[in-house]
Amino acid sequence: MTNELAKNDLAGLVLCGGKSTRMGFDKSLLQYHAAPQLYHLHHLLLPFCSHVWISCNQVQAQNIDAGINYIVDDDKFNDIGPMKALLTAFEKFPNNNFLVVGCDYPFINATDIEHLISNRKREHFASTFYNSTHDLYEPMIGIYENEISKILLDQWDKKKYSLQQTLKLINATKVLPLHNNAVRSVDSFEEYTGLSS
Repeated sequence: MTNELAKNDLAGLVLCGGKSTRMGFDKSLLQYHAAPQLYHLHHLLLPFCSHVWISCNQVQAQNIDAGINYIVDDDKFNDIGPMKALLTAFEKFPNNNFLVVGCDYPFINATDIEHLISNRKREHFASTFYNSTHDLYEPMIGIYENEISKILLDQWDKKKYSLQQTLKLINATKVLPLHNNAVRSVDSFEEYTGLSS
């Protein structure tokens, strides 16, 4: 991508800190490409961002390769889903705008990221892919402007932890993906093994 302003304006965040309950083991370590998913996505976001961090839990942090930056989820935001990663990231870097991708999405590529960035609308505080089939935002593939951090904190204070509902509340920008696979998540072992069958 040649838009240096976009690159310098965005920090990347690879979301890996979930419990992977349905998968049965850490989804971020699954290998769809030439490397475990957390490193594949880290590499994918690097050309678009000034910095990229892996958002992870305490256990995952102990095994991340040297030279890879990471942010450990703050336990005070415990058990609230992916909002935890965003609240932690904004707490540590309040002036950043975050381009986030969850480790659940193995089919997303550089063209998809370019498409998301080119359809970004800063005035809406967030721009995410939108799943028109299910009429839902895809909160784990999007851009969160730093102005949204106060709204997220307010939602947390009110014990409203759904990013889906927060995106609806602020009328976040809906970006239709270029292909359905961009928003296809793999959440169970059966789905994962089915990819190669």
